[in-house]
Amino acid sequence: MTPSAKTRLLALGALVALSPAWGQVTLTLATRKGVPVGPGAPHQVLSRLTCGFTAAHADGQPRAWHWTLEEPDGGRFVSGQGRARMAYQAPFVLAKRVVHVRVTDPAGGETAVLALDVLPREGVPRKVQAALNTLAQPQALGPVVDVPTATVMEGALPGSLPASPVLRNVAKVLLVADPDPAMTGLLGRSLAIVDGALFRMDGPGSMTPIHLQGQLAPGMPTLGPDAFPRVHCLDVGVRPAGSRTGDRRRIVVFLSRTTKENEENFICGLDPDGTVWPIAGAPRPLYRGSSFPLEGPASSVSFTPKARMELDAQGNILVADHYRIRRIDLEGMVTILAGRGSRRAMSFAPWDAIGDSAAFHDLDGLTLEGASGDLYLSDRNAILRVQPDGAANLVLGAIGDEPPSPATPTPSLIAEGEPCLHRPQGLAFQAGILYLCEPRNHRILAFNPGDRTLHTLLQGDPKQLARPGPLASFARERPRAECANLPSPFQMAVMDRRVLVAAEAGSGTSVIVRFDLPHGVYGEKERERKE
Repeated sequence: MTPSAKTRLLALGALVALSPAWGQVTLTLATRKGVPVGPGAPHQVLSRLTCGFTAAHADGQPRAWHWTLEEPDGGRFVSGQGRARMAYQAPFVLAKRVVHVRVTDPAGGETAVLALDVLPREGVPRKVQAALNTLAQPQALGPVVDVPTATVMEGALPGSLPASPVLRNVAKVLLVADPDPAMTGLLGRSLAIVDGALFRMDGPGSMTPIHLQGQLAPGMPTLGPDAFPRVHCLDVGVRPAGSRTGDRRRIVVFLSRTTKENEENFICGLDPDGTVWPIAGAPRPLYRGSSFPLEGPASSVSFTPKARMELDAQGNILVADHYRIRRIDLEGMVTILAGRGSRRAMSFAPWDAIGDSAAFHDLDGLTLEGASGDLYLSDRNAILRVQPDGAANLVLGAIGDEPPSPATPTPSLIAEGEPCLHRPQGLAFQAGILYLCEPRNHRILAFNPGDRTLHTLLQGDPKQLARPGPLASFARERPRAECANLPSPFQMAVMDRRVLVAAEAGSGTSVIVRFDLPHGVYGEKERERKE
């Protein structure tokens, strides 16, 4: 039989029985009409093809099926939604991979198991195979589930009701993951800094201001809620999940105000009831330079309004300020973690350095990987990583090179030091995947440091109005006009599957949207999920 005849024969089999019944359960494989399952055997599927599994019982009655997919490296997907069908996109592979698919009837305990062989595409060069790793469907180490849909949390879109609030100067969006009992009222909620004020978002259209009161620094008077409108909130940080409980440093805020004589920037703790208390910072005289030490007791060290911070699982505060990174420990001592010297020259190389030898040019966005304590930062057209011992290295992009024009296509395999970014900001790290906003290219990218693949999570069109809707990168069957459009996304937060994004809405205003990521997307490390 000729290869073309085999292809036609396979295309006719849109539903092929893969295994005998275990008990009374049958597991079958389905493909879209006209797309062959594999090169011959019915239990094989080619890399990047989408297929589906169907479970049935001999009595024909519906069951609340429980699905489990197990990867050879230990990754596992669990679905308990009771679906009779499950879609699956074969992962991008360069060598054969066996995926075990198990379906179980929870009531009767009957089960069926299938070993699915995922095969590489023969005769296709490695670079071309990498190009096949598209986001037409989520990258597979898990099934294709519901298409993520962006819904508006806050902000007025063109054509929205007049009652919708107008957001300006959105400086931060954040998701609270700290399970500390004192944080019960905030766990799973969203925080946002809008026009210098801190808000809690309980759901769409429910943005509540957090009225701050308390002391900014030792020896300063306690301020009531009426005095705080003159104090601007520039940043907020929350302890990651898995932090130790019992310590008061659960939330920290970066507050700033200017008087006739001083520029005052303070890092303060924040209790859930809105009470602030001093941690670090000292008033700095205007127009006189700075004679304050970079290290020492927290009450004697000053910061600039550009400082941004993250809170690690041990309660340390990591502060990125221009071209230095400092750490504030629980005893109130400030030390330089990396970047003690002068500002880094754009063309300076190599990148890898540690502690005092590390140098930065213009630090902007930052995020923390809670498990390792590694800090990821954006520095012009590059992403850097600083480890807890101060070791710094280049992760993505190249700081001294002009950004590529046109923008780097995705998905792509990115070599170390390859220019591929244009002023990234708004970083987030979740399950081994680094997410970053690229507002000048109107997109959000997802980077897997393990295999160095770069993907586009969301692509906006600046020529069209902002709108909510399904994400086009996951809904290829939908017209682009029906999909979400978020030009110039500039801030984001990720917690488990929940994503918050702040983007431009036009006329100097912003909008905050949310959506849920599918399971196993981009090859994330923590693939065991329960729906």
